[in-house]
Amino acid sequence: MDQNLIYAKTPSGDEAVRQSTRVVQRNLRMVLVQVDGKLTVGELATKIGNPKMVEQSLSELEEGGFIAPVLEAASVWEEAKRKIAERAALAPASQFSTFGPREGAGPQSQPQASDSGSIPSVFSTFGRSAVPSETSDEDEEERSLIAKLSGALTISESAVEPARPPLRIKPGMVVAGIVGLLVAAFLALFLFPYNSYRQDVEAALARAFVAPVKVDNIGFSLSPSPGLAIQGVSVGSQGESRIAEIRLSSPFALFGSGPKTLAGVEMVGLRFSADQLAALVAAPSGAASGLILTHATLKHAALVVAGGGLEGLGGEVHFKQGGGLEKLSLRSEDRSLTVEGLPSALGLALSVEAHGWKPLPEKPYVFESLQAKGLLRKGKLVLQDVDTAFLGGLMRGNVLLDWSSGLAVAADLALQRLNAGRAAELFGPPLKIAGDLGGNAKLRGVAQDWAGLGGVLEGTMDIELSRGALQGLDLGEAARRGAGRSTRSGQTKFDTLKGFLRFGGGQVSGSDFKLTAGLMSAEGQFTVGAGGKVTGATTVAIQSTVSTVRVPVRISGELPDLTAAAGR
Repeated sequence: MDQNLIYAKTPSGDEAVRQSTRVVQRNLRMVLVQVDGKLTVGELATKIGNPKMVEQSLSELEEGGFIAPVLEAASVWEEAKRKIAERAALAPASQFSTFGPREGAGPQSQPQASDSGSIPSVFSTFGRSAVPSETSDEDEEERSLIAKLSGALTISESAVEPARPPLRIKPGMVVAGIVGLLVAAFLALFLFPYNSYRQDVEAALARAFVAPVKVDNIGFSLSPSPGLAIQGVSVGSQGESRIAEIRLSSPFALFGSGPKTLAGVEMVGLRFSADQLAALVAAPSGAASGLILTHATLKHAALVVAGGGLEGLGGEVHFKQGGGLEKLSLRSEDRSLTVEGLPSALGLALSVEAHGWKPLPEKPYVFESLQAKGLLRKGKLVLQDVDTAFLGGLMRGNVLLDWSSGLAVAADLALQRLNAGRAAELFGPPLKIAGDLGGNAKLRGVAQDWAGLGGVLEGTMDIELSRGALQGLDLGEAARRGAGRSTRSGQTKFDTLKGFLRFGGGQVSGSDFKLTAGLMSAEGQFTVGAGGKVTGATTVAIQSTVSTVRVPVRISGELPDLTAAAGR
């Protein structure tokens, strides 16, 4: 049906409104009453609120002759008046009194029977016949119908206002209407009681994270984009993990009944504990119902271990339909570090890859490349098959991090061609040494937190340096000067330097050191204590074409400048 079509009541329709027995169906009568010759079909449907019922009722009313389109309705009224005028001409003696006899009327003017056999009716002011009717019932019904139509026409013409000109809609009115609708919509979005859905949201998040979840507030937010904001989310029985805000792109995401999958979910400002992340490999019992969270984008996230950990992470997390982790993808903001996680029978299996990653912003250490496989369990992280380019060389091995009781670190590493000077700064006092460092290292450390771990790291290392130099000490010059003589500073170049290092508690000790540098060689041991104080002893051998001279040399002083004295 044309939504712009306008209907008006016909005489039968007006009569039906006055006589409730003409149209008894409730829906038809309700629509008939609303038809006024001004409202369109679409406006009637909007006003009544049931478009299908309105269109069906209009069709039935039009078929019954109770309504007609505005142009046809006018012709129906004119036709009714014409027929009444014609019948009045056939019955010229028919009169209608107005509270008394008309002027000039007398007994001789009373109606007489016509040739056609019809007798005109004379009605008093109150509708009673002034002269008894002697006509048949059929003629009486016809005259009664004419009188009723005449009365209806008279009432309508005197009471109904002239048709108004069509309303002209100006552009300003349209703009004002649109603005009003927008303002009303925004007010509704802000004032809607979204917190009534808090329990459903908490249940959906608890199922996804396999842990109790509490939500502080749910509301509509415009920044950074319009949508729902779930704020102050705590995860875990003690609130071990926090999410500053969970954003839903659609303000209608929570509406509806039955299972509903949340889409466009963004989690911002996460501080997630490693233990909580490890617990995601479990799956809750029972089937999912209500709201279901299957995917979320992560921004400004941190993975926390013993009060510290990886900061500035982003990525995505996928949950199983029934709850628990399906897949995790994390990356640093500069994308230098990527961590992929998949649940397994033993825990959360991790795949770590990095390129140009700087783990400590305040330190100059950079992993040029890194690949590792890991396993995350409650209180423990094991990294296996670590293969990284670090400090100018290669480092391979395994690393264990345990925070179940304090913070413990253990590592077994194989080193190849590391920069010896940079390694000395990392593993011990700032020895002034250069060369390519290789060997096997074992590191251990136990502390309460990350801040205290650096001071308690200890370990051992079988080292081998090649093509290097030891700054601040000249062993060859001390041996050539002979007993009783000493030298200060200088350097000792070498082809190879091998030995065994032990470090911990701010002290480094070396034993079984062997140095070769052309015709000179040396063997001995040394200790570097607190403040860089050095004590040591070595035997320097210098070969000539005829013999080998061996000179004992004592080493003392503070780094970086040392003193070498020949003799015992």
